[in-house]
Amino acid sequence: MANTYITRCLFLSVFCFFQAGAQIQPAASFGDDDTSTVVQIDNERVSKGEFVWRMNGFRSACFDFFMQKYNASYNGPDFWDHPFNSITPMEWIRRRTLQQLVEDKVKIKIMQQYGVLPGFDYTLFLKAFKDENEKRKILIEQGQVIYGIQQFEMSIFYEYVLSNALLETERRMLAVDPPSEKELKDYYGRVKNKEFGRLPFRQVRENIRMQVAAARFHRILKSKIKEAKIQEFPPAVVY
Repeated sequence: MANTYITRCLFLSVFCFFQAGAQIQPAASFGDDDTSTVVQIDNERVSKGEFVWRMNGFRSACFDFFMQKYNASYNGPDFWDHPFNSITPMEWIRRRTLQQLVEDKVKIKIMQQYGVLPGFDYTLFLKAFKDENEKRKILIEQGQVIYGIQQFEMSIFYEYVLSNALLETERRMLAVDPPSEKELKDYYGRVKNKEFGRLPFRQVRENIRMQVAAARFHRILKSKIKEAKIQEFPPAVVY
């Protein structure tokens, strides 16, 4: 219960930061701050700094893929441009990064339609990330108790913000368009053996409401991803 309360408080502080629409400058000391545009997803431009940061998160997966599938070995910079069955590791990691960016940008756009994370972008994220770690550092220096990790990594903080924003969005979706009892019971009937066993409907009703909301969000997200307009700006050298 305590951990849930702490997590909720931290999310609310971050949520309020974006709700306030802070006016800030790029934080050069936290991640690549190159603002040149390499991709545009719908109407949102993705900077080289953001693309490189997200791409670095797939480096291990890229190595594993080519080592397992093609028995490749890392040989320095040449590895990235070496073709393996007509695809290079650089092209693979670029595609994977772009796929994830499209999903995230569309997801955030849906959230913003429900008033969650207004104005959220890479620059604001860097500011929130820096501020949160600075706040924790100061509290530690003052001898105060810090719950959880002492300093966030960028990727962990990003996933934390988005996962909690998603839950908030789903709650707001339920408030705007609550599912009927029939919809909830039909869903319960489809999944009860796999997920709830012998637990009666009344005991898991709230859990079912959130699962229905998650399913609705996923359907919207899937549809919007297909409609997303993507434009890349060559030359996009990102390594």
